[in-house]
Parts: sequence; C-alpha cells; structure tokens
Amino acid sequence: MSRYDLLPFRKHASHHLSGGQKQLIAISGVLAMEPTYVVMDEPTTLLDLRNKRRIAEVIDSLEQPALFLIHDIWIIGAVLSGIVWLYVLAKIPGRILIAQIRPAFWIFLVVFLFQLFTRDAVFAGLVVSRFVALLLLASLVTLSTPASSMIEAVEGSIGGLRRIGINPAKVSLGLSLALRFIPVVAKITAEVREAQRARGLERSVIAVALPVIIRTLKMADDVANAIDARAYDP
Repeated sequence: MSRYDLLPFRKHASHHLSGGQKQLIAISGVLAMEPTYVVMDEPTTLLDLRNKRRIAEVIDSLEQPALFLIHDIWIIGAVLSGIVWLYVLAKIPGRILIAQIRPAFWIFLVVFLFQLFTRDAVFAGLVVSRFVALLLLASLVTLSTPASSMIEAVEGSIGGLRRIGINPAKVSLGLSLALRFIPVVAKITAEVREAQRARGLERSVIAVALPVIIRTLKMADDVANAIDARAYDP
C-alpha cells in the first residue's frame, strides 16, 4: 500500500474511499501475492479522468504481464483501428484483410443478432468486435510470419517436454506437415466435389467425404514411407 501512497487509508472503511483508491487497493492486494500474471477486468471503469490516468500509470509500471478484459466499445474500436494499421504497416492489401473476415461473416451475424435480442446493440457490437479483432490478429501472424519461423518458435518453447519423453522435433514436424497439407486437402476436396458434381452427387456428404478421406490417408501413407526411406529420426 505504501507503493501507491495508500497507507493513510489502511483503517478507512471501504465506502469512504474513492473509486480510484479502491482500484489501487485491489491492485496492491493482488501484487502482494506476487503473481506471475495479472488479469484485470475493466480496471478503469467508472473512474474520472484523473484516476484513470493514475491507474494507467500503475498498470504501465507493472513488472508482470497483464491481461485485460475490456467492455468499452470505444476501446475495442481503437484496438481494431490499431490492427488495421498493423496490416497497413505489413503492406497487406485491404482485400486480403476483408478476405480474412468473409468466411466467418455469417457466424458473426448470428452472434450479433443473438446478442441484440438478448442484450442490446452496443453489447452485440462489442462481442462481435472482439471476435473480429482476434481473427484479424491471428490472421496477421500467419500472413506476416513464415511457417518455418512459427514452427521454430513452437519447437523452442516446448523444449522442456523432453523431460517427459516427448520429442519437440517430432512435434514440430507434425505441425509443419499439418500446415503443409491443409491446402493440399482443400484441393483434393475441390477435385472430388467437382467429380461428384458431374455425377449429380454434389449434395451427398458420403459421396464427397469418403473419396477425400481415402485419398488423404493414401497421401499420408506415402509421406510416411518417404520419411522412412530417408531414415529421418529427429
């Protein structure tokens, strides 16, 4: 409490404290437990500008990584603007940014309508904006970072698994193969669907799924044989 000049208030009843003082006491109580991470749910809600700035300064001085839960539509809007600016800095065209959202558009619409009927328009926009922000950030990572770099980062981060008998190199190999074959499987699916359309079976799930599964398993078997033939043993 002395760190945030709160010692004079240590014997005060909570209802005699201001909102900012309550927030600081809550933060100091958490920090006294020396946590590895700090999770905050709207730490500046209902505070005046002076106390918001003070809380922001305290948060900025934290040594631990902090995770924030935000319910302010304006802050989420600012975050989305920042994400769009990151796409600009990464020189990713706007059409590609829009293409990241288009596949999930109907899901976002359903979520928005559900929240609109159960809560209100602001809350619905807030929920959808969060999903859009997460989707755009995840897409930005994959668009701006080579798959090999991501695999190397994963392999380095799970190096401790060797102690329990898990080989990080094999895990990274599995991840790299999975990433490599996502577009391959998509291409196989498109080819099978086109072939079944010519037979009038494009609406049959079984007629499309079975050939795709068989071809995928055959391809996986060929890859395994190729790895064995090269005596690869990470």
